Amino acid sequence: MRRRRALACLAGGLAGLAGCSGFGGSRGTPGSVGERPATDTAAPAPYRPGEVVTVGDAGTFVLQDPRVQEAVFDSEAAGLRLRQQAGVQFLLFDLQHRGEEYYPPPTLRLDGEAVPVERFRTRGAEPFVARVPVRAVGRATVALNGVRWALPGSVTESLARRPRFRVREADLVARGDGAALSLTIGNDGDRDGIWRAVANSRQVDDGGDPISLEVPADETTTEDVLSFDRPPAAVDVADLGPDDRVIDHGPDPEGSVGEPVPVPGVGDVTLTAAGVQEAVFRSHDGAGLTVQHDTDRQYLVCSFTGATGGLSTPTVRLEGEPLPAERVRRPNPGRLVAAVDLAFQRLRSAELHADGAHWILPNEVAEHLAKPAAFRLRAAAFVSDGADGTALELTVENVGTRAGVFRALAAPVDSDDAAIPLTLPVEAGERRTGLPLSFERPPSAYTFDPEPAATDRTIRYREADAG
Repeated sequence: MRRRRALACLAGGLAGLAGCSGFGGSRGTPGSVGERPATDTAAPAPYRPGEVVTVGDAGTFVLQDPRVQEAVFDSEAAGLRLRQQAGVQFLLFDLQHRGEEYYPPPTLRLDGEAVPVERFRTRGAEPFVARVPVRAVGRATVALNGVRWALPGSVTESLARRPRFRVREADLVARGDGAALSLTIGNDGDRDGIWRAVANSRQVDDGGDPISLEVPADETTTEDVLSFDRPPAAVDVADLGPDDRVIDHGPDPEGSVGEPVPVPGVGDVTLTAAGVQEAVFRSHDGAGLTVQHDTDRQYLVCSFTGATGGLSTPTVRLEGEPLPAERVRRPNPGRLVAAVDLAFQRLRSAELHADGAHWILPNEVAEHLAKPAAFRLRAAAFVSDGADGTALELTVENVGTRAGVFRALAAPVDSDDAAIPLTLPVEAGERRTGLPLSFERPPSAYTFDPEPAATDRTIRYREADAG
């Protein structure tokens, strides 16, 4: 399977190497501390990024590429991770160094206030990173053993404004003999930025690939961010919510998923996806959206394309035993949902039968039915999104035995028709805090009714001035 990253250079987000690497194109003659004229306070004048500076016995340094990002990639032992936080941006810079291997960490000061700095390892590079609240800053400097670099005004100006990204559309589209994932990303913030995400393959455990997409302020950008060498019907991409930054994708590893099956008297029908969910969203005529979950069951969810209009509702067979299933009328008439008791475990076979045809489900379906995900909503809060709006922050714990997606609804009081689906992927045995929803007004404009952690998968809120 071949994949293509949008913005191969990641727009400079990963540029520069720290540690003992060479300068790679730096210009000028190395200076030393004290060579510049002293200021009125007798302190050396600050240097500019790109200048070669000798710092005592530590060696020669070049500070390069200071930038502000809404999110940052961080490589860990388990793979690539994207870090982001409501109301916070990341100030990054690179130090190219020649000399002694060890040198103390640099210090960042914003208007004289010290800000902690750490290193994020990301695919060979180790940029220095500081978490900075979204606020106006007049002066930013980096210091190392008495030497200072003044960061340019473009950096300080960016600290006062933050992009606000949303996934507007996510579509699998045909591209030649293959397929591509096309994303439309909107930026509701007041400065340009780069939307970042991590793409995880279900077939190859490669730790994930970085995705980057430039989106100007108050605009949307549409671009293919992943490519596949199979047609759209043979590829599955997890549903993406407005704020999701993890893209799980790939053809199912085995079984009949993606293969057209001739159904007598009906035509070709293709099973495009088959998976196991701890809960499902349901759309009802005139009654809005609901979320269905049960502590004693999981849900087998399958999707079909092709001649689905004339197809009878398939029967699920687990170890040969038939299990009732239902077709979902809305929003996808080619979708099949079956509730499976947790008593079905250690399955060796899972099949679908309809009108003389049958489909063999992938092995992972049987594996996931034996290892349920189980979620607990631990906390919910309205927090500032760093601009003029609000983010709904959820903390969810997965006490089950496999990774899964927590599904819930956010709905204003007395208005189920306006319910909004919330999704948050959580690994087994872990607790995760995420921002699945944002609002246009500040946090003080919203309250919960009742306490959200005690509700049954529907988080009800009201606007403070709505009575």
